[in-house]
Amino acid sequence: MSDTTEAFARVLIDALLVDAGWDLADGSSVLFEHALPDGTQADYVLCDRQGRPMAAPEAMRASIDSITAQDQGRHYAEQLGVPWV
Repeated sequence: MSDTTEAFARVLIDALLVDAGWDLADGSSVLFEHALPDGTQADYVLCDRQGRPMAAPEAMRASIDSITAQDQGRHYAEQLGVPWV
């Protein structure tokens, strides 16, 4: 699975979010490719019922090392002011 694409990771994440009860189509619960204050872009931002960001799951190719993925996730969380990555 080391050559798994980011697109495939997004398919898996979308399915997991739907299974967990997230509404991908409502336009407010899950934000896709969300622009951050520093100009970077988060793949996903999960929002609470008031529309406040609360988590930023990241879709990455399986070939990306876990330290890089963690660093990017932390950066997004800091930009959004969210506690979960």
